[in-house]
Amino acid sequence: MVKINFSLEEQFLRYCAQSHINDRISLRLNDILGHNLNWPYLLQKSMNEGIACIAYHNLLQHKQKIPDNIWENFKGIYYRNMTRNYGIYQEMNVILSCFHKETLNVIPLKGIFLAEKVYENIALRAMTDIDLLVNKEDLPRIDNILENMGYGSPIHKELRRLAMKKSYMNSIDYFKKNEKFPTLHIHWHIVNVTLPTYIYSKNIKMDKFFEYAKPVKIADAQTLQLAPHHLLLYLAEHALKHSFERLILLSDIDAVIKKYEGQINWPGLMEEAREFGLDRQLYYSLYFTRYFLDTDMPDDILSGLRPKKAAVFERQFLNSILNNSRNTKLCYLIYLSMIKGVINKLRFIVRTLFPPACILALTFNLNKPKITVKDYFIYMRKQFFYIKNYLMSLRPNVK
Repeated sequence: MVKINFSLEEQFLRYCAQSHINDRISLRLNDILGHNLNWPYLLQKSMNEGIACIAYHNLLQHKQKIPDNIWENFKGIYYRNMTRNYGIYQEMNVILSCFHKETLNVIPLKGIFLAEKVYENIALRAMTDIDLLVNKEDLPRIDNILENMGYGSPIHKELRRLAMKKSYMNSIDYFKKNEKFPTLHIHWHIVNVTLPTYIYSKNIKMDKFFEYAKPVKIADAQTLQLAPHHLLLYLAEHALKHSFERLILLSDIDAVIKKYEGQINWPGLMEEAREFGLDRQLYYSLYFTRYFLDTDMPDDILSGLRPKKAAVFERQFLNSILNNSRNTKLCYLIYLSMIKGVINKLRFIVRTLFPPACILALTFNLNKPKITVKDYFIYMRKQFFYIKNYLMSLRPNVK
């Protein structure tokens, strides 16, 4: 395992990314703030990592040690986010109230739920859209309801129908023409798209997520919330799929563990992670949350989930993340490690590089019935761009 020494700036970001800081961390932050820090870098980096609002909140008692212009920037980000989130909550209330009236089971996901019920402050968690988990059989009714509310999807109906029929995609984006309204993501599975995640998404039993969901009020509207262990599974899958590219992905996991301390069914979490094929996602999410944010969790959970043997791809993934080289496509190294056999790995690569037409439509929000060769060329160029960036990130390690 790679061991790295965090710079003062990196330590600052790690501490500020924690959902709640104790006295020990507060004292350590106070000590770090006594040094000559690169404040323009820290401000920009905290924005890039999605933790600027959390950082502002954690630094309130230390603001006298922060340059005035930097502090005003943090403050401005925080209050602009509060204003934007308030607008999202107003629209959320309308949507959830309407769904509840139609007796539809709906579970808010990610930012909208985390901000109110986990962080307990709607200004702390930045969000740009509304993510809702629904039952797949309710999609026709939901589509009609949203259409009557002025929402529409940019993906052509024929491609949407084909994608859902063949289970190529597990979510649909809806938009209103008025840009002031947030994007609405309707999910019927915790995994958005089945490529490249088809290797495990088919094993996930979505009925269990609704079975253990509990009634809750969010945005002053009645709805459902995931059980804590299912919330962790969802966030873990989401974080690895995004290659832990931003610290906010770990902050969310840190916040859930702290919020539901004593309520998380850890044995049940491990059992379902293995059953659903999400044990690697859960292991690395918990491992990196502890490593970067020093989050407390049962030791036997990590030891019980740790892969018995890490393949070459998996070791490269681990080393890259630990060295803060969080390329957006690093997750493919884990997916390749999960696939047994050379032929199956090659099939995975080909299927990823040449996905079905409806996957391209979803990726680029294309509103047309057929996908052209040009669309595939654009997609391929984008994939090779990611590969090039990843290979370039390896150069410093080559001796």
